[in-house]
Amino acid sequence: MLGAAPASAVADECKPLVLLTSVDMIPMTSGRVFVPVKFGDEEKRMLLDTGGGFSEISEAFTDEMEFNQRRSNIMQLDVNGTSSSMIAHVPSMSVGRLTATSADLIVGTRDRPYDRGNPELVGILGPNLLRNYDVELNFAANRMNLFSPDHCQDKVVYWPATAVAVIPVQILSDGHIIVPVTLDGRKLDALFDTGAMHTTLNLRIAENTFGLRPRTGDMRAIGHLPGDPYATIYRRDFHSLTLEGISIGNPQVDIVPDLVRNWFLSAGGDPTGTRLSGVAGPRGLPDLILGMDVLRSLRIYISYKEEKLYITPMATSDLSPDDDILSPRVAAEPAGRAEPGQR
Repeated sequence: MLGAAPASAVADECKPLVLLTSVDMIPMTSGRVFVPVKFGDEEKRMLLDTGGGFSEISEAFTDEMEFNQRRSNIMQLDVNGTSSSMIAHVPSMSVGRLTATSADLIVGTRDRPYDRGNPELVGILGPNLLRNYDVELNFAANRMNLFSPDHCQDKVVYWPATAVAVIPVQILSDGHIIVPVTLDGRKLDALFDTGAMHTTLNLRIAENTFGLRPRTGDMRAIGHLPGDPYATIYRRDFHSLTLEGISIGNPQVDIVPDLVRNWFLSAGGDPTGTRLSGVAGPRGLPDLILGMDVLRSLRIYISYKEEKLYITPMATSDLSPDDDILSPRVAAEPAGRAEPGQR
């Protein structure tokens, strides 16, 4: 009985969800979304990228704001093999009601997508910041909610749902979320990536696991990766993609060569902080990248602390941006200063 008392006390102290901030997501024609971020008094937009690593800021905006820069031992690679290793020190950065009074961000190179023709898009909001919270993504209502991770175990889906998939995931050291999926009967490890427009299969997996060959059958060439005319992108229609009982029928999947793995093999090294890390073995692309073409049809709650995804199919109620605020199971904290743990 003495041993049972503390456990009961812990159960009684189990906390409800606490909403820390709620912000609009701005959908783009590409299917990806941006979120408003303030740097001091300057309000800009950043790409919401769960498949990123270290959050990034553009070189042009860094120069404009005259942020201090230094070279670091962190190197980030994107899917095209482009690397970044400069760090910018940002004195103040706010997402909704959450403010960091000191933040270090990777400086992206000038050929990054957020540098092309839109001065409001200045970088990437990545998992090194997001993983300090629980993150809810309601793509139908275009709302991102950040919750305190200190709450009752498995008590997070507060909205009406006819079916809930609770998916144990692997959170890698760089914050990447690796999700078990099944594609046409084959089990794969997939990177959960809101920064990717399309669901993408590693060419090596396409060949070795599915027996596919480039330019044969229905594996059609549709272009090439930026900066490399020999890195052909293919596209193929599959029959089904399943995440713990939630199925997406007839997914259209891009197939790309693994330039990240090629970079590491040619460099003969393994620096830290890459954006795309393999689950095991040489660094490189994961088996599959779950992109926004699939994710935007779902309502998703990411619990980094529990290492779980809670996913429901999109419903009519998801169209309301206020249901998360009005739910009696969500208690909003008073506005105040919160540190995302960046430094």
